[in-house]
Amino acid sequence: MSKDLPQFVPQDVCLSCDGCCQFAQANSSWCPKMAREEIDPQKEAGVVLLNGLGESDVIKTVEHQGQVRCVFFQVEGNTCHVYEDCPFECRLYPFLLVKRGDGVDVGVHLNCPYIQEKRQGEDFKGHVENLRQYFQQQAALDFVRRNQILHGNYSGYEQEVECLFELPL
Repeated sequence: MSKDLPQFVPQDVCLSCDGCCQFAQANSSWCPKMAREEIDPQKEAGVVLLNGLGESDVIKTVEHQGQVRCVFFQVEGNTCHVYEDCPFECRLYPFLLVKRGDGVDVGVHLNCPYIQEKRQGEDFKGHVENLRQYFQQQAALDFVRRNQILHGNYSGYEQEVECLFELPL
């Protein structure tokens, strides 16, 4: 499912930042979650992903310099062990599925440095339109419906998350 999702932040920019891969605490709202249906245990990447999945389908974290980081993030060299097969939520970021009452919005994390740089540009507007089109596909909507674990609760972070459009669920 995530392979056909357009990614906004280029790989070299994404991995040079590492901001979204490290968290203040292991139970942070920002820790990525993964839908079990994304994992193909018959493939090597699927086995790696399955081993990295913790309780409540949140990707495991490990302690690092007073914080925690995603188990797949390698500090040495700023690389992601599963970047090519990364979960839907990681590929979507800095865009987010935001739970709002009974609905789900597509939002953007305003603290992402790339968003801060590109927020007012045509690339950003074009990507938001691409996401609108992507989420109009029945397969994408069905995936989001089935995998409510991916609907993030960002209450308390309203200043950091801007909702862009509502999904027709």
